[in-house]
Amino acid sequence: MSHELLKGKNLKEYFSILFVRAGVLPWFLGIALITFTFASNNFLTPTNLAAIARHSTDLILVAMAQMIVMLTAGLDFSVGVILAMTSVVASMTMVALWSGYGNGWEAIAIGCLTGLFVAACIGLVNGIGVAFFRVPPFIMTLGMSSIIFGLALTITGGIPIYGAPESFTNIFGYGTFLGVSITIWITLLCISFIFIFINFTKVGRYFYAIGGNLRAAELSGINTRVYIVGAYVLSALITGIAALLITARLETGEPNIGANYPLLSIAACAIGGVSLLGGVGRVQNVVLGAFFIILIQNGKSTQIIVNGGGSSTITIKQNDCIRSTDITTDVHPGFPTDLQAQWIALMSVADGTSVVTETIYLDRFSHVPELVRLGANISLENNIAIIRGQKSLTGAQVMSTDIRASASLVIAALIADGRSDISRIYHIDSCLLYTSPSPRD
Repeated sequence: MSHELLKGKNLKEYFSILFVRAGVLPWFLGIALITFTFASNNFLTPTNLAAIARHSTDLILVAMAQMIVMLTAGLDFSVGVILAMTSVVASMTMVALWSGYGNGWEAIAIGCLTGLFVAACIGLVNGIGVAFFRVPPFIMTLGMSSIIFGLALTITGGIPIYGAPESFTNIFGYGTFLGVSITIWITLLCISFIFIFINFTKVGRYFYAIGGNLRAAELSGINTRVYIVGAYVLSALITGIAALLITARLETGEPNIGANYPLLSIAACAIGGVSLLGGVGRVQNVVLGAFFIILIQNGKSTQIIVNGGGSSTITIKQNDCIRSTDITTDVHPGFPTDLQAQWIALMSVADGTSVVTETIYLDRFSHVPELVRLGANISLENNIAIIRGQKSLTGAQVMSTDIRASASLVIAALIADGRSDISRIYHIDSCLLYTSPSPRD
């Protein structure tokens, strides 16, 4: 068929047909690959490409979960808290059941199943609210997000859950099969399953029909309410799998694990051509959309950080000035919240305006008033700090409030002109106290 369409076409017409069939995303991917390859000598290294593939798996899974709901003309803003709650419940279950001896496979299995069950329950509540009570998906899932996030913080006290069996992290976090990460293999299995389910099953066709025209689907005999509920449950289960893989990699159950995923997953779907009105979307395009986002993030970072294969060094090349850079704190491998205060101190003398968003500890800005005493131009809006870089800072009397704030004040004082006096330095002294390493260390 394709040969018949292209028969007798000139080169221009050939590329026009190819562009229409493939869409714009593969072309954007190609442009990004070429751009970052020329911009950095480290972009196409095996180490960096493996990192891109491994780090894209989380967003790919969550984006596919989001696509399932969007096909039915819905949205799921609770995918972030599903990640968090699944991670917390699975970790707590594993820790409670594992005796500390043996490989802990029973604890791992029960923990994973318990986490997925909780995820499915959240999806079930979302689906019932949308399908039976006609609550708009945006309101329903956003409300659930607030409730579940508060519950996760209450259960954990905002503290990560440590102590899961080492077999869980060693295999599902860092294990390989045939030289490829186990995480990638599991993601490929999920992609294959969702592709077959959406394209070759009756339920998948019903999802498209419901999103395309709900009333027409009802008149054709489809029990739309049941299938909408099923879409949210399936979406939650796929998100739960992503949560388990992230938990294995982080080696902890994190109550703040998924803050950025709702918007990122919707963005990946939108880039991949999924309609916000429902009824339109392809699995392969969503995968490419998620991969494109991770590729862009990696491409920007490779210009600053250079990792040699197995090397423990970081090479930083100095420019003419410090450039303003926006950051958002997140759990590993994201930007650590423990460096947020120091980063704000550096951005105080950067060229331009920087935005720092704190997603882990929303009130960790006690250092900001003290930096302002030194001449920094910083304004706070809830959990966001807006820093307008100054040419210089001026010495002043400031007060330390915690270890991280102390570090930022020391940095700012070294930058500032004149003398600075820092009081309450016992916070700094506490960093020098000897602590015995844990058995695992």
